[in-house]
Amino acid sequence: MTTLQLTSPLIGPQRLFQMLLIVLLSTVLVHSALAIEPTGRTEVTLNDLVEGLDINNLEYLTADFKAQQYNSRIDLAINLDDSLLAFYYLGFPARILREAPPSAPVAGGTPAARAVTETIRGRALFERSTFMIKTMAENRAIWYRAVSDDLYLQIVRQIRENFYQLYFQDRIIGVTEQSLSTLDSLLDASRERYAVGELKQKDVLQVQTEKSLLQIQLLELRQQKLSLATNLNYLTGRELTTPLHPVLEKDLTHSELSAVSRSVPELAAFMKLNRPLVKGYQGLVQTFNIMRLMIPMYYNPILRRDGLREVDSGLRATRTELADFQSKVTAELVTEYGQLETYREQAQLYGNLLLPQTRQILAANQADFEVGRTDLSSPLQTLINLNRYQTDYYQTLANHQISLAKLEAASAMPLF
Repeated sequence: MTTLQLTSPLIGPQRLFQMLLIVLLSTVLVHSALAIEPTGRTEVTLNDLVEGLDINNLEYLTADFKAQQYNSRIDLAINLDDSLLAFYYLGFPARILREAPPSAPVAGGTPAARAVTETIRGRALFERSTFMIKTMAENRAIWYRAVSDDLYLQIVRQIRENFYQLYFQDRIIGVTEQSLSTLDSLLDASRERYAVGELKQKDVLQVQTEKSLLQIQLLELRQQKLSLATNLNYLTGRELTTPLHPVLEKDLTHSELSAVSRSVPELAAFMKLNRPLVKGYQGLVQTFNIMRLMIPMYYNPILRRDGLREVDSGLRATRTELADFQSKVTAELVTEYGQLETYREQAQLYGNLLLPQTRQILAANQADFEVGRTDLSSPLQTLINLNRYQTDYYQTLANHQISLAKLEAASAMPLF
């Protein structure tokens, strides 16, 4: 019997090491290639991000699956071998599903094992109420579908908020980088003037200080951009490190902003008719109303009294919650509507007055500084003001779009 020697020229120690090294390098190269950021198109529109939300956002999928689960209980509730078990699926006060009063509990089994359907009166009522059970199941399914649909509206709102914030964040970063470039030119000029004794050292140091502060601001802006992009990727079910470059079909400026054509009362009225959660609450109210009609199924008057009290409590709580929800959303509409108008007017003031005037002042101050008619403080302070105004201008445009997204999500009325 021959044994394989490691000293063989084919698979000796040196050859084996070379083979292992090749495999290792190949694995590293493959993983490195996968880790490289895609070099293709990274531009995304708002529609690109919203499209496919119903299959990519895990939070929405969870709510949608739950809605499907309760929708399947409609047939289940009316086709169970023991029909009384439908009560367990519909949230009926199952605690009192027995003929005997609480002082004389039934031995063995669940409460549904000894039910009022054992009496002639109870069986007759139960047979007539089969359609009520089906309606209760449908209303419960409506509630969970409403929760799912309303969540979809709110996720779309979050995507829009992050999209416009990220879009204008790029503009703010560009403005900051441009201001830094202008500061560099101003710093070079101030050093030349200092070298010939026309400026003091504190003037040069002041420019350097402002440049450092602007660099710190730029670092913060880039970190905020990373956070916004990561959140957008999460909301849309994309890889969290996927690079994003938001684009619009047409650049949004103050001249494109217009007042909302709908008034707050119109938005509130539309919300009360079309907001998914409102419809869901209405379905719950109808469920409790049907439960109330089914209370006579209980043969024992004590059980009928307890059941009526429990159902009425749930009915009052649901109606109150619905009224509170509508009031809260209406208050949000009033607030965001006012904010929207404020942001629109602010953007027009920045775009029509402050920015053009400040740019003219900066150009004049730079020209005067170059010929020695003014000191360094004038162009420096004007440059700082211009950077702040441009930043505020873009942030105001972003805030306007964010308020518009909130109005649309709150009212469920298309506004974009």
